[in-house]
Amino acid sequence: MKPLTPSLIFALALLATTCGPPRGSKAGDATGVLAGRPIVLLLFDAYSANHISHLGYPLSTSPNLDALAAEGISFASNFAPAPYTLASIPSLFTSKLPDHHGVTSVDRALSNEETTLAEVLQSAGYGTFGAIANIKGGAMHNFGQGFDVFRELYKDGTDTMKIVDPALFAPLFSEWAEERETGRPFFFYAHVLEPHMPYAPPKEHRDLWLDPGYDGPYKNGLTKELVTDFAAAGGRLQESQAGDDESMHISHEDKLAIKGLYDANIHYADSILGDILATLEEAGILDEALIIVTSDHGESMWEHGQLGHSYQVFDEVLRVPMVIRFPKDIEPAVPRGTVLETMTSNMDLLPSLCAWLDLPPPADIDGIPFAGLFGAGPSSARQLFLRANQPDPVRGLRGERLKAVHQPATPTSEAVNLLFNLKKDPGESTNQRDTRSRFGDDLLEQLEKRLQALRDTGSGAINAAEATSAEAALIHDIGYAE
Repeated sequence: MKPLTPSLIFALALLATTCGPPRGSKAGDATGVLAGRPIVLLLFDAYSANHISHLGYPLSTSPNLDALAAEGISFASNFAPAPYTLASIPSLFTSKLPDHHGVTSVDRALSNEETTLAEVLQSAGYGTFGAIANIKGGAMHNFGQGFDVFRELYKDGTDTMKIVDPALFAPLFSEWAEERETGRPFFFYAHVLEPHMPYAPPKEHRDLWLDPGYDGPYKNGLTKELVTDFAAAGGRLQESQAGDDESMHISHEDKLAIKGLYDANIHYADSILGDILATLEEAGILDEALIIVTSDHGESMWEHGQLGHSYQVFDEVLRVPMVIRFPKDIEPAVPRGTVLETMTSNMDLLPSLCAWLDLPPPADIDGIPFAGLFGAGPSSARQLFLRANQPDPVRGLRGERLKAVHQPATPTSEAVNLLFNLKKDPGESTNQRDTRSRFGDDLLEQLEKRLQALRDTGSGAINAAEATSAEAALIHDIGYAE
């Protein structure tokens, strides 16, 4: 084992002094089937379910996730409620829609009045440890609520920031697991930046996915300069056509290379998942733990004209993995290896964990226990409210069969209403309202009513501390700059 670094020694010391049960609670508060079992939540940023092998992607991008799914349960139609980290992470942890918890813009932070997944587990006597590689999921927005230790790995001293090497996660967990208080249940949360932009995986992963004859600007991955160019173009880098402004366009070969780099970065993230699982096994934790793998949002590869995420609510930027592997001695409600097609949400994780631990869920949440593991549930009638990252956001309402989208007016375009028949048109390519102008009016009306209800209710989000120049630079480097 590697020697402990000073920062890790401090973190472990903090864990040892703070991970006792909160005042007024005891470790025995949880009495359900998973009471006392380790819970490991692994989030890989910008991981589109469209690129997962066991969910139908034709390339072998995800062997470790596929193997985990074969031993657990995978949800094929699981969605984040927003296509950007800032709004999606608090939805995962509070089981509330973005407009409900209110953290929808960079100047907002989660209210201390909200109850998070970590706080629920902490109140039941769990030690809680988080390790974060994305500043948008960090303490600047008060996302450390309920964690005894919350390591923001991108902080490199007091005034500098860095992009986190994902290889840090497995040894960090190994060291923490060896030093943790034994006999006490724990919750471990890791937010890994990959496969998020910049797509710059190690060469051994790039070589698997890039055309060996490609010699363009992306052959070594997306560098800082190339990410800056992408950001300056507003995420709208397009394949060149005759007469185009070349400053905002790329060649067909470059486009294929970027797609290959994203797959390579997924493959790299999957190898990190394999390292973490191997570490859990070496620590004697893997077989007794509940393992959850998911993402905060997906990624668009020009399916609807853009690269990246944030500003659309099409499925490719919202459909994310949700793979759950139960402890070896606990049989889930459906056979291991099942891929459930019922529509679910990341917001369903918190109420599901409460049910498995026999704990009361927080009040006024928007998630429900996972349909398919807790009976059929209201899945056939369920509608998921979606919102993008704008002050007046693109918004959507997604059911099992129909999806309504409202794109508000901009300085250069009129407002547009879209309606898709997902059963006949899963790629969301044909707007049903082009030929049936009144079709879906009731769904669009529901969409507007839902948004207005959220506005009327308001949120308890608080003002976020301003980002330092170093934080702003890091955000720029990973492609968040506009």
